[in-house]
Amino acid sequence: MTLSDFYIAKTEVTQAMWRAVMGNNPSDFKDCDQCPVEQVSWNDVQAFIQKLNAKTNKKYRLPTEAEWEYAARGGAKSQAFYHAGRITG
Repeated sequence: MTLSDFYIAKTEVTQAMWRAVMGNNPSDFKDCDQCPVEQVSWNDVQAFIQKLNAKTNKKYRLPTEAEWEYAARGGAKSQAFYHAGRITG
């Protein structure tokens, strides 16, 4: 499979970022601005992306499954390092 170039964030969307865009924090585990937001649905994420795009005038989106797997494995420059999503042992 061939992928086109793409950018992907280094971390999940944080609670602080979600609050800045959406004005609320739906997470059960609050008081952790740098923790990933949780307790959001696919529809919630679509609304977040729509608002983020409107605020930034950019075109953010969720990665495709192939893009996510490529990034999780370290991409073309992984040099055989172990990354998230890769089972060792």
